[in-house]
Order: sequence, then structure tokens, then C-alpha cells
Amino acid sequence: MFPAFTYPGYRGKLIYAVYNAGPSRICLREGDILFKLWIAEIDQENHPSSVNYNCIPMEIVNRLHGEFPTNSWLNRKIRMLEEEINLNIKPIFDRTKNI
Repeated sequence: MFPAFTYPGYRGKLIYAVYNAGPSRICLREGDILFKLWIAEIDQENHPSSVNYNCIPMEIVNRLHGEFPTNSWLNRKIRMLEEEINLNIKPIFDRTKNI
């Protein structure tokens, strides 16, 4: 995970995106603890916050589509393509190598 920060004085909900780049599936349930939150006292002037969210805006949700292949998905795809090659292309290769 990449570290993130929130400017002092921010008010609103924090939005996290999660991507599993690991080799196995992870099942999540509502209420699972996913992130640690570290709060520190800041003795400097607040940086102006540009946007405060009270809910996840649809413009952000709409960008979360398409394929997000994980390592395990890619491994399954590679195995499937290898099987397809062995079933379809290898017999053709075997027949033509004797010509």
C-alpha cells in the first residue's frame, strides 16, 4: 500500500481504493478492519483542503470499472492459453515438422 496523508483541518469522509496485487484472493466483508489510521498533533499552519467528501461521489465510482487483473487471474489465463495451444496448435506443429 502507498502511504497517504490528509491535510490538517480536513473534514469529511476518507476514501480508499483497494487493489489486490497478491497471488491469492482476499474476501472482504462489511465491517472488516482494513486500514490503520494514525493521527498526529500538528503544530503548523493548516494547508487549505480543496475538497471535503460526505459520501463517495459518483464521478469517482464511475472511474472504477473495467478489468483489474490480479496475479492469480493472470496465472489462470496463462494456464488456459497454454492448454489451448496444446490442444489446437501443437498437433498442427507436430504434423508439419515431419514434412
